[in-house]
Amino acid sequence: LSWGKNFMFLSGLFIDYFPGYSKFRTVTMILVIAEFAIPLLAFLALESLMKKEPEKKDFMKGLKLSLYIVGGLSLFFLLFAGMFSFTGPGDERYLSQGANPFMDALMADRETLFRKDALRSLVFVILTAGLIYMFYLKKIKANVFFVGLALLVLADMWPVNKRYLNNDNFGPKRTHQEGFQPMSADLQILQDPDPYYRVFDVSGDPFNSARAAYFHKSLGGYHGAKMQRYQEIISHHIARNNMEVLNMLNAKYFIVPQPEGEPGVRLNPGALGNAWMVNSYRIVENANEEIAALNDFNPASEAIIDKRFESYVSGKTFSGDSAASISLASYHPNRLSYDYQANTEQLVVFSDIYYEKGWKSFVDGKEVPHFRVNYILRAMVLPAGEHIIEFSFEPRAYFAGNKIATASSYLLFMLILGAIGWEVRSRTRSEKDQ
Repeated sequence: LSWGKNFMFLSGLFIDYFPGYSKFRTVTMILVIAEFAIPLLAFLALESLMKKEPEKKDFMKGLKLSLYIVGGLSLFFLLFAGMFSFTGPGDERYLSQGANPFMDALMADRETLFRKDALRSLVFVILTAGLIYMFYLKKIKANVFFVGLALLVLADMWPVNKRYLNNDNFGPKRTHQEGFQPMSADLQILQDPDPYYRVFDVSGDPFNSARAAYFHKSLGGYHGAKMQRYQEIISHHIARNNMEVLNMLNAKYFIVPQPEGEPGVRLNPGALGNAWMVNSYRIVENANEEIAALNDFNPASEAIIDKRFESYVSGKTFSGDSAASISLASYHPNRLSYDYQANTEQLVVFSDIYYEKGWKSFVDGKEVPHFRVNYILRAMVLPAGEHIIEFSFEPRAYFAGNKIATASSYLLFMLILGAIGWEVRSRTRSEKDQ
């Protein structure tokens, strides 16, 4: 399964028919099963060796099979490493640049590392087999056996773990606290008193850098579990510089490269703000048409609505109201409040992601529904008058899980107290009987 696209018959079967498998970020995550199962089998074998003391014939058969199979594989890889290509999927870009000598050296290094690890594994297999054999023959005591085994495991895992987490990964606390240093562009943007606007940093790769997000609410950045709808907006529109989409996402500032010196700032006068009213809408058949419609629309006056949300606006018409207004009164990541007034019913679009599995909407404290427009944004049909509009992130699964966890903690605490009380009572009775 960890071969992924290199063995699509099995991978496709699991992706299509086994629930949850398609949620893996990478197929190699399935190797966690081996990382758990192999040590477990080793402990079970040690338990059998300690408690049952198998017959010498059975013991020698098991030991030889283990040694020949695992040691034999290590020896095979050591002797015949040259039969593998040692090429990777990213090598083509080096070859296309004519870096053939570099690639030859890189593949030679890969083969050397492979042989070294095969030899290393073979040494540990032989030492472990010898240790088990001496213990079975009672040449060494159990405590010596376990200490020797622990030292072998430590000697095996320590240098491998150091490859991934070593002294280079640590530094002074002061250095860590400093984080990113603000550029003049950041300092200029931070003068804006508006509590909620977005910044799009195109001075580098906007979707692989976290620098902008350190100072601002950023349209870019990187996350391995990004929402699929937002990723599709990135691929279809943001990456193609669709300004109408950037405007509806309230991209108020752009950080742009300069021919000389640090990146500069550009104010986007077309940014639509936190919320606005539209006087027309377009119903489309499905999500594909919805995202395609963003190529040709004016978000300031029109909303694109998937047919499944048609009931929210069915039979309604909206007209401009020069006296209507909506403004953000307070902002928190999990709660937003708006002041709204209008003389007629209005269709209002909010520049925040529609996510039905957590966000709830309220008008004057009473929960009312909202729906999706423009493929990813929220919208509400609001009545005439003065109202307070609120959005609150209240995922039911989180709160239910929190209640269960709290109740379980109390129950566990009570059980521990009960067990202590029972033990004290039993000992007191025993002392009285004596």
